[in-house]
Amino acid sequence: MSEGGEKADMGRCNRNLIGIILAGVLLLVLGIMVGFHRMSGTENSQNTGIIPDQSTGVSGTSGQNGGELGLAEGWTPYRPESEADLMRWNPRSVKVLFEYRDEHEKLYFLADCKRSVGKRRFKKDSLWEFPGGKMDRGDSVTGTLLRELAEEDPSGTLHALLSRATGDADINLDYKNLLLKNGERHTLFKTTIGAEDWTSLSRYWDGNIHLNKEVYGFAPLPVGMLDTRDKNMKSRWTPKSKKILKSLRNS
Repeated sequence: MSEGGEKADMGRCNRNLIGIILAGVLLLVLGIMVGFHRMSGTENSQNTGIIPDQSTGVSGTSGQNGGELGLAEGWTPYRPESEADLMRWNPRSVKVLFEYRDEHEKLYFLADCKRSVGKRRFKKDSLWEFPGGKMDRGDSVTGTLLRELAEEDPSGTLHALLSRATGDADINLDYKNLLLKNGERHTLFKTTIGAEDWTSLSRYWDGNIHLNKEVYGFAPLPVGMLDTRDKNMKSRWTPKSKKILKSLRNS
């Protein structure tokens, strides 16, 4: 090959290399922009004590008490003897729905905004999920939930609230077992969080929002945001939460 031909080939190689580098930089910039967009989209929801804006397409068709979503009926009152039945059910995960009513008696359900790193970051990070988690071998059902609440909420507010509910028959605490299409078993608890506990939770998280590795914070979601039949609402929940909400709706 002539010297001129070698120089031409080298020139083409250099241009190709530059093109590859520029393409890589462009993909990196786009990735950063997408990540920033996802985070900025949930910026307000990551600050606990802020009720989400209901003007952003929240559906009102699910009813004021969430009856169409399985939130009102089919729940079993929890009693100490219920633990044996729940252990026989052997759920994969245990979650809790904290009901909250504002000064206008509008109903909300407390959810946490997940903080996730590593391979699962883009599946769960900044998405909504109910407080709770997977059962470990040897744990009781309520023990699992209490452990998870202690990890997700260092203020101790939610842990203390559920602890009181499990030991006091005068506090409403209900549960519902759900069977997903893939055969997984899950248990949901439901109880009320009052204004005093919500204020305590809000005060802690307003000043400590970046200190927890599990969640960014908590917020009460209007009933419509639990209706995953709405594509906009569906996109805001973790993959497992979507399945649980669908099963709850069909229960």
